[in-house]
Amino acid sequence: MSYYPVFKKMADSLNAIYGMPPPKTLPPSPAGITIRHIITDSLRQISPAYFSRMLNLKEGKTYSVDELEAAMRRAYGTRYFSKLYYELLPVETGVADLHIITEEFPSFKVKLGLHYSTMTKIMLIANFTKEDLLGKPGVSYITAGISENPRIRVGHSMVMGSSKFPLSSVTEIYGEQQKFSQYSDFEETGNNYKQSDIYFDTRLQVAYERRKLYGIGVRLEHVSLKPVSRSLFDLYGRNNYIQPYARYEYNTLDKLFLPRKGTYILLEPSAIVGQSQKLTLKSMGIPVDYLDSLDVKTENFFRAKAQLQHVIPFRQRNTITIQAEADANFNSDQLLFHDFVVGGMQPAFRNQVTFAGIQDAALRTNSLVKLNINWRYQLVGAVFAAANANIMYHSFLKNRLPANSQKFLSGYGLTVGLDTPIGPFEFSFNYCDQAKDLNNYLNIGFRFSKGMF
Repeated sequence: MSYYPVFKKMADSLNAIYGMPPPKTLPPSPAGITIRHIITDSLRQISPAYFSRMLNLKEGKTYSVDELEAAMRRAYGTRYFSKLYYELLPVETGVADLHIITEEFPSFKVKLGLHYSTMTKIMLIANFTKEDLLGKPGVSYITAGISENPRIRVGHSMVMGSSKFPLSSVTEIYGEQQKFSQYSDFEETGNNYKQSDIYFDTRLQVAYERRKLYGIGVRLEHVSLKPVSRSLFDLYGRNNYIQPYARYEYNTLDKLFLPRKGTYILLEPSAIVGQSQKLTLKSMGIPVDYLDSLDVKTENFFRAKAQLQHVIPFRQRNTITIQAEADANFNSDQLLFHDFVVGGMQPAFRNQVTFAGIQDAALRTNSLVKLNINWRYQLVGAVFAAANANIMYHSFLKNRLPANSQKFLSGYGLTVGLDTPIGPFEFSFNYCDQAKDLNNYLNIGFRFSKGMF
């Protein structure tokens, strides 16, 4: 721009001598291009038939450029490729051969990560992924979190459908162990518990456009709870049950962590059936006889979970994230194993619902409605600051709270962070009006993901 006056004077001088140059126009482009042949000579591991199903393009048909681009994005979104692009080789006017150039990821991949949070503590995360180990096309994986609060996920997914009916199966075994404190009126009681959870989950799902997912499945779960150290009264328990469920997911987020745009929706109705539960109350390690006073029931009941997240970018450096969640255990008066555990800034363990302002697991409830608004501002480079405000109405189904307990919560948070290739670094100060307590939360790196938020 600083040399623009020089170039403008030069152009005016030349135009004065030779006249204005005639405008240049490109030849008209056809509305669509007929594909004579699809050439996939760079494929090494993936079969041409499966790749054709990814693209959903047919030889002899006419496609617009937008349709070709969408097919390339659909194939690239399978994560089989490190690079994928195409070129059109002209045959005649409006007819071309489609030459697709690919570079595939290795069939066996290893990933390592390091994570720390106030709740889970330091964790080394390792992932091993192998394609087509148990049949084609399929992906098998193991993810392990090595920590004093360990996790492990072993799974296999298999594609069985067609481009018109994209059916797949997902089978997973998941296990976690988590220590947490007990709270009464948001104050720690001094009793710490360790919860162990392991489940087997299998489902069939149909995913359209890699945005919408419809699925049905069943989960077999075992949960156990025991105190970390002895106190005057301690509760020991375990529960086995079956959870059939249906699931709908819609996801257009550009990133799982710190997204900049997009929408996520989860709807998951389910049932808890076939419970086999055992609870023991001990005093200084000795079982006592009045366990029946806890009035614990093991009847079947329905459960529902709904989540919404919408991310709105504006004015280049600003991002507004709106989150809403509703969870409920219907016709149930059970405690301990199926309550939603509220608190904390990151979803780290079973049945957790995050809430800025109170500590992890500071509140247990069988029903809740939550709204959260987050404003994130990019200060410079990867450094950002965020302000958070959330409200919650809880325990409106078969309330077990004392008469003077409040069902409404309001909390706030201020965060400074750094978005890095190895995950976000975030430090937050939080406050809750009802708890009247200022606390902090630290998160470093990509978490062993348990939920979206």
